[in-house]
Amino acid sequence: MMTDGKNALSQMVEDVILTRAFLIKGKVQGKFHRLSKLLNTYGRNFLVLSGATMIDLARGETIQTPKVHINLSEIVLAHELVETSGDFYQKTLASEGVSDKSVRIRAFHHGGVNLEFTGLIRPGAYEAQALESKFFVMEDCSIRGFDPEMGKDFQQLEKLPYAILRKEAISYIYDFSQGT
Repeated sequence: MMTDGKNALSQMVEDVILTRAFLIKGKVQGKFHRLSKLLNTYGRNFLVLSGATMIDLARGETIQTPKVHINLSEIVLAHELVETSGDFYQKTLASEGVSDKSVRIRAFHHGGVNLEFTGLIRPGAYEAQALESKFFVMEDCSIRGFDPEMGKDFQQLEKLPYAILRKEAISYIYDFSQGT
């Protein structure tokens, strides 16, 4: 549904979801706790965003719609612009006193737009774990690969305090803690 945007977005943008084809801004429905926890425990195939703006990664075209359903397998990255559930801050509080030291990695997504993510993660967070989490959190996340001509929405993603990455969307990883 293409709109002029006058009435399509009546809600404030809280969340950003990057998929293989779109950058989607809106508000995740049914989010009552950290976004990373929601994504890792979500029992449905489609995540629902209300008040959505979808920006095509290849052409930059914008689609605005009151609601969009996103297949979880299409998600590459998620981030809360507005910390309503406190994802980053709750994670920071929860990690105080924990002896795990963060490690620096470079992760690469190969898709319609090839992306590089650089930042700090919990050691081995990208591997399968007992909880079988599908996502992991990267702190101090830098993202490269967007076309500079695509505009400010993509420039805002170049440096984030944290990002939630889907493990299966990552093609290659260089873990600096593993040596050369």
